[in-house]
Amino acid sequence: MSEHPNPRQDETKDLSNKVAQVQHTWFASYAYLHARRKHNNQQLEILKGTLMYKRILSGLVLFGAITVLLAACAIVDTSTMSTGPTVHMGGATFLQSSITIHKGDMLNVVDDSASPHVIVNGSWAGSTQKPAKESGAPTVNLSFNGNDSGAAGPFTTAGTFHLYCTIHQGMNLAVVVQ
Repeated sequence: MSEHPNPRQDETKDLSNKVAQVQHTWFASYAYLHARRKHNNQQLEILKGTLMYKRILSGLVLFGAITVLLAACAIVDTSTMSTGPTVHMGGATFLQSSITIHKGDMLNVVDDSASPHVIVNGSWAGSTQKPAKESGAPTVNLSFNGNDSGAAGPFTTAGTFHLYCTIHQGMNLAVVVQ
């Protein structure tokens, strides 16, 4: 018996081959795109990580620079600072109402606030200024613009001397010299 080719069978075979080729091409394309997407995602993760490290490094460098600047601002030239008894002023008061010093000492007066002060001999009596210079007291007339300091004296005579701020009512200081 001789076989005669069946044209329908040939068409079915050809169609099956074409479907298989299309499927193979589709799967190959899908696999390629999937691998490419995975590669791109890996590259994106690497870039994200690199950007994160750059941000962290930039933040650390900025923090270091700010630290150095603040540390440099805190350096104080102690050669110009006065030594000896010191009294501090707040916004509208002396932080202590009296101070005891030795005969011959200068009194360092430090304005720790941004408030101006004018310190002179005398005192407040209620709401009235009583300018007065006790016998043996040095003449005191110190002006402060805020966050600065000055020196009064020297106090060469033993006794109790009164200073006050002409700007702030009730801001009195007693200086006891021994």
